[in-house]
Amino acid sequence: FLAWLESGEVEIKRDLDLANCNEVRIMTVHGSKGLQAPIVFLPDTVRVPSLKERIIWTSVEDDVNLPIWLPPVNIDSPETLQLKQSAQNKLHEEYRRLLYVALTRAEDRIYICGWRTRRQTEEDNWYSLISRAFKPLATPFASDNGEVLRFSCPQELSIVNSPPKNSFTVSASELPAWATTLPPVEQSLAATHSPSQTEMPALQSPVQMSQDSRFERGKLIHKILQYVPGLPTDKQEEGCRLILQQHDLSGPEREGILNSVLAVLADQSFAYIFAKDSKAEVSIGGRIGDRPISGQIDRLVVTDSTVTVVDYKTNHNPPTRITDVPEAYIQQMAAYKAALQQVYPSHKIKCMLLWTATLQLMELDNLKA
Repeated sequence: FLAWLESGEVEIKRDLDLANCNEVRIMTVHGSKGLQAPIVFLPDTVRVPSLKERIIWTSVEDDVNLPIWLPPVNIDSPETLQLKQSAQNKLHEEYRRLLYVALTRAEDRIYICGWRTRRQTEEDNWYSLISRAFKPLATPFASDNGEVLRFSCPQELSIVNSPPKNSFTVSASELPAWATTLPPVEQSLAATHSPSQTEMPALQSPVQMSQDSRFERGKLIHKILQYVPGLPTDKQEEGCRLILQQHDLSGPEREGILNSVLAVLADQSFAYIFAKDSKAEVSIGGRIGDRPISGQIDRLVVTDSTVTVVDYKTNHNPPTRITDVPEAYIQQMAAYKAALQQVYPSHKIKCMLLWTATLQLMELDNLKA
């Protein structure tokens, strides 16, 4: 992962409007590329990069790259010494290129500072390179911290407050109508509707379990059915227990959820729902008329001709007839069907409710969003 991150070419874009925010920005030279500021400080210019990698990639043939381990100095070979020197040379080339970037970030003034330690600094660091180049041109003067070199270039041209060459002036009467007319007020976007967040009725007696406990139980069953079906059959119970151990549950609660999930996974009539080509927790978004929707499908199975949407319901006392299914569930599945029909216009969309308590898979017909 670290090798991939280091070799990546992703660049973080900075907001160029921050240049006039009257702030001090602290950033790396890499991060300052493309930016300028009136005054720039280079606080640490004596540190020279050193080769830290123990493994480097080298090209043996045109299309063959091999990892080469770089040993400690006392057991180096001529070949590894050459590889180290080549890698170090590349580091120094980049080091000098970054010096150019650092020196060209300032609009008016730049301060070159060096942090001296007890270790002897190398001669090819930024501070030494700059000092050797500018010392013959600079004016020395004393300060509390020793001699300071100042190089300045006085302004030679006067500032003329004249309009730009390409500017012109027009009167209000010459402007087009749209230039003096306020734009129409935009209509606010409709709030995104999440079908699964619709207020659901409590089908279980509150004496048996609190609403918070029911919600937590439902989330746990959804989580287990998201991950565990992908495990080998003989590992599924172990996977269930690992997930359940992460939650504060009583023994009976844990065993109840475990038995419920294992019964679903063992039922062969549900096998196609959890087949290898099915997908769990599929995000979906779209529009139904002028209403944007966003939701999460528990299980999605797509074949050449059909799309099957399965939503898990963990109620303890589920209905046995479609006519008794709560309207909130009907609207939720209708919204999914309408959105998926736009993605798969030539497929038949089948919407199912899987009642985990009774192992019943109920297909909902004639859904309309």
